[in-house]
Amino acid sequence: MSTSLAPVENLSTTLRGYLKEHSWSDSSDRMIAGYVTDFTSHLVSSCISVEEPKSKAINPCQTGSIIVAPPHSGKTDSARPLHEFYDAEVARHQQKYCEKIDVYFSELSEWKARQSGLSKRIKSIESHPGLSDEERDIQLAELRQRRHRLLGEKPIRPPTSPSRGNDVSLAGIKKSVLTHPSFLLSVDEGAFFFNNLNEGIISICNSSYSGQSHRSLTAHSNGIPVTALLTISVATQRTPFDQFIRSKIGELALGTGFFDRLAVIYVDEADLHQARTYPCTGAGPATEKYFDACRHFFEESVKLGITGCANRQVLKLSARAVHAAASGERYIRKIAGDYAPFFDELAYPGRSFERMIRIAAVSHAFEGVEGDITCEEIENALELVIWHIDNFRMLFDITQKKYLHHEDADRIAELLVMRGSNRPFPISRMKSIELELSMSNLRVRNGITCLLNDGRLKQIEKSGGVHFKLR
Repeated sequence: MSTSLAPVENLSTTLRGYLKEHSWSDSSDRMIAGYVTDFTSHLVSSCISVEEPKSKAINPCQTGSIIVAPPHSGKTDSARPLHEFYDAEVARHQQKYCEKIDVYFSELSEWKARQSGLSKRIKSIESHPGLSDEERDIQLAELRQRRHRLLGEKPIRPPTSPSRGNDVSLAGIKKSVLTHPSFLLSVDEGAFFFNNLNEGIISICNSSYSGQSHRSLTAHSNGIPVTALLTISVATQRTPFDQFIRSKIGELALGTGFFDRLAVIYVDEADLHQARTYPCTGAGPATEKYFDACRHFFEESVKLGITGCANRQVLKLSARAVHAAASGERYIRKIAGDYAPFFDELAYPGRSFERMIRIAAVSHAFEGVEGDITCEEIENALELVIWHIDNFRMLFDITQKKYLHHEDADRIAELLVMRGSNRPFPISRMKSIELELSMSNLRVRNGITCLLNDGRLKQIEKSGGVHFKLR
């Protein structure tokens, strides 16, 4: 296997049961683990938030993923049962909503007429010349009490439901989150997703992950920005992903931490050929148990449209879980150190600690566990984020020849020749290369490594540090 197996045993009990009924191979384990985690996070994060153990800040709990896998690997099949269930729930709720909305508008029209009549009656009494002050005050007091009671009788609009869609445009996202703040951005064609991703959408996604409102998501009726609960679930092939990363907007996404907020799940060709396969039993008792829990959180998410995000339950870590989280953070730092300098300028490991807390909180709520988040839930979440880190490293690994940027290497070599760099130059000069060639640090490091591996550049250890020299 080129990439590590999915830590299936570290999924929560209900998610693990669902996966085992639907998976057909080691490679499908990985994709289903990503999809079912996204799907669960989308529903549960509408209902809970979590207290960060160090800062004590109250953070949202949604996570998301990007699944990179070859053609015909089963990406669509892995997600199909989840999507079919979800779409059926949305359709069922929409039917109820349509039945209630006409009644609502009728009752609202009647209520407004009563309110207008009371307002006119109050103005009439206030200006009536034939009433004494005492009579006027008595009648106004009675009418104002009736108006106050009427305000409490205003019809309530039927609640909307969370939704999923693949419209990556600002208009599409805005339409969805203004209807209901919880939105699953589910895209199984990476090229479509990347072609529509721009600076504004990246900003919205990053703001949503942090629990912040965004000025672009403002309702025209009240001018108040909506705090969206976006869960991103993207499946793509390797080629469109590589093309995107090499683009300017791809560099922006990497530089602003867009990918740091996502679980990365990577399956390559070798994984498909070497994967152990086994019979797929299909939907059974474990699937029904999983969908029953999903229905509960779907209905709870519907209530979010009425009560708002401020009323979500706040979960906290137990004392043992706080210690486990601190230990997990140290272990994540150790992994980053083990793969230095790869992670030196990448924030993915740091964000993984935050994702660990969120995954533990979602698992805790979904399984219906009473009390605070447990040590075991943190430890299981840690195994999952370690797997994500390993997948991220394999996907972006600059030490694998087949992923090196030969074109960038040629441009760097041409620049060095033009500079007359036949003498050793320090590694600090990489910054000037970035600026002159308009490349990200990651692309320059990829190019330098490619030149080293091709024998076109020589690394020299000098007293002043690492130097390079063209051969």
